[in-house]
Amino acid sequence: MPHKRGRRRRHHPISKEQDLKERDEETLRLVSAVLAEQPVDTAALRKLAAVRGLVNHPLRQRVWPLLLGLQPVEDDDSSSYEEQSCQGHRDSQVVKVDVERSLWAFTDGWSDEARGEKRRELARVLTATVANSGGRACYYQGLHDVASVLLMVGGEQLAYRLLCHLTTCQLRDCTRPTMDAVMEQLPLVIHILRQADPELADHITTAGILPYFALSWYITWFAHDVSALPQVARLFDLFMASHPLMPLYVGAVAMKAARDQLLAVGGDDPSEVHSALSKLSILGRLTTEELAQQAVRLFKRAPAAKLLRHRDFELHWSVAPAAKLEEGHWQVPENPPPPLKGVRGVLRHAQVWRMRLRDRKRGWLAAAIVSGTALVAALLAQPATIQLLTSTASS
Repeated sequence: MPHKRGRRRRHHPISKEQDLKERDEETLRLVSAVLAEQPVDTAALRKLAAVRGLVNHPLRQRVWPLLLGLQPVEDDDSSSYEEQSCQGHRDSQVVKVDVERSLWAFTDGWSDEARGEKRRELARVLTATVANSGGRACYYQGLHDVASVLLMVGGEQLAYRLLCHLTTCQLRDCTRPTMDAVMEQLPLVIHILRQADPELADHITTAGILPYFALSWYITWFAHDVSALPQVARLFDLFMASHPLMPLYVGAVAMKAARDQLLAVGGDDPSEVHSALSKLSILGRLTTEELAQQAVRLFKRAPAAKLLRHRDFELHWSVAPAAKLEEGHWQVPENPPPPLKGVRGVLRHAQVWRMRLRDRKRGWLAAAIVSGTALVAALLAQPATIQLLTSTASS
């Protein structure tokens, strides 16, 4: 049966490039039409940003603030920014070290002077963001990766405005004094993966590894793992428009795409499984468009609220899973739910210490002792137990 010429041309590099160009032009028309309406249809804008992307940086400079619900700046607030960018904070030295080793991939071919100036801008953005929070947001290693993308796309002032919002909203759990809130969310990546590929999820679960491999995905929005600015900016289009847990959905899609590689790693050696996941090439098998579109479909099939209803343990420090759309924009609660009391609170405290002991490689015996001691203490603290012991002693 003869080949159809139309199908052959579809795979030709020139034809593919033309298809992408036409798609980008269509996206520009669609986004421009939404922006021309007053008020702007934020739902339509979110869908376009997530599924089609925003094509170029000038468009991102217009749309990203709208996706986050930022109001236009009417007055010149540069004096306030300059003042905040000079304030010191407890992590000033960490920021300095992180900035000095940043922006290499995004400034390839630049002179040392130009790269140095961009790094000074990055340092000012980070310092001013922490100062602007009034102590509500702490700097963490990885925030400079997010800020670098914002800076390269939108410039210093816009990067500052965007980052101020993100550190108290989508990245709120990352900017707390500890990473407890982030660490308790990471296991969700396996639950999300199970919705897409149960076999692969079981394989990883059987290996018994903790999902630390997903940490940089979540706290840097893949800016630490994807070195090309156009590609990581496309992922930022998705994250700006989506639920704060969307990076974990993207990670699950990337893991599924590499299922053959991951399943080939023996599950009886946890270190090998962890190594394979830590070295996973996010764009090794899928383009950013494919990643974004498949992640959106996966989120629709298994939204965060649905997953949390079927969890075998509760989240106690995180606010990101409770994010909701309010007036067309994603918002998170200011504070996590109140701590548990009574037996459940004691058991949760024991779980935290068991995780910390295991992380410090003190062994399962020590962890078991802590858990057992806490359980006994919780039982002894119950009124029924006290009454039983009292009656036994009196008899």
